[in-house]
Amino acid sequence: MCRPEKKFWMVTIAERLEALQHLRQLMDPEREATQSLIRQACAQNPWFTEEDYTYTLAHITQSYLDNEQLFEFAANYRLFDRAASLKTVGIVMAGNIPLVGFHDLLCVFLAGQVALIKWSEKDEVFFPAIMEEWNERFPWIKERIQSVPKLSGFDAVIATGSNQTARYFEEYFGKYPHIIRKNRNAIALLEGDESMEELKRLTDDVLRYFGKGCRNVSMLWVPKGYDFSRLFEVLDLEDERILHHKYKHNYDYNLAIYIINQIPHLVANQLVLLENEAISSRIGTLHYCYYESISEVEEWENQHNDEIQCVIGNIGLNGLTPVPFGQAQQPDLSTFADGIDIMRFLLKLDD
Repeated sequence: MCRPEKKFWMVTIAERLEALQHLRQLMDPEREATQSLIRQACAQNPWFTEEDYTYTLAHITQSYLDNEQLFEFAANYRLFDRAASLKTVGIVMAGNIPLVGFHDLLCVFLAGQVALIKWSEKDEVFFPAIMEEWNERFPWIKERIQSVPKLSGFDAVIATGSNQTARYFEEYFGKYPHIIRKNRNAIALLEGDESMEELKRLTDDVLRYFGKGCRNVSMLWVPKGYDFSRLFEVLDLEDERILHHKYKHNYDYNLAIYIINQIPHLVANQLVLLENEAISSRIGTLHYCYYESISEVEEWENQHNDEIQCVIGNIGLNGLTPVPFGQAQQPDLSTFADGIDIMRFLLKLDD
């Protein structure tokens, strides 16, 4: 007699954690089948590189899918005391960097809810293929995570996009419980005495994913009279980004615009620097501003905190804990985008 397939509402948090450990194996960037999927994803989207995709998977498997960290995270939200939910959460994925919405999906899965995923056409190769393998081992996941061409029949929504798409999201999803994310970027606060190693790590915070992520540094605050020569020296050590044809096109275009319009700028091997108070900078460029006291930066931050994802450096602003150089793209399980606790949002749906 065949054993009936287990229904999603019968699955315990312990079983969900077990399934996530298998997912961790499937997403291991050293696995041959995973490497093949990485190549396919990068062939579909020329902004994705194999090195960046591998970097993302290493972070996911080591931080998001580590069993000990997952257990502690689940315990903090008392998930071991809660039954699986009947709520359905729609997730609109962005495609600016690889697997950018994975943390949202993970939280919905841990909360015991059903995830309806609208994948970005820019990143719809890798995880759906991983899902097929995952379902073979745990068939009940097919009821819990579903890929859909259009969201419908949901109880709540998590949608990530640009400022422009956010207006559409607000109109379409506004009557439901929702989290809608707009454009944000990271800023870096330099004191002027950073080591060459710290500056090298900073360049990764700027250039990783070609600067397209919400945690990428797009603006520097530097002390008045700051000498950029050491930063330029570090930027000139490597050239893998500027060799990428799409990035090089943006770099050349923006440089030409500044030259033609006689806009003062600084030129480094992989970036054009522009003195500008706007947080968001064009691809291939980096904004900077001078300060005389930290209070100036804190006053500015108060006016722009809804545009800032995080602050990189050795000192924080207005109580914000600084993210160490080189760790902009390595948030832990409890670091939520835009500072909104997704787990609390999800668990309240059952209250």
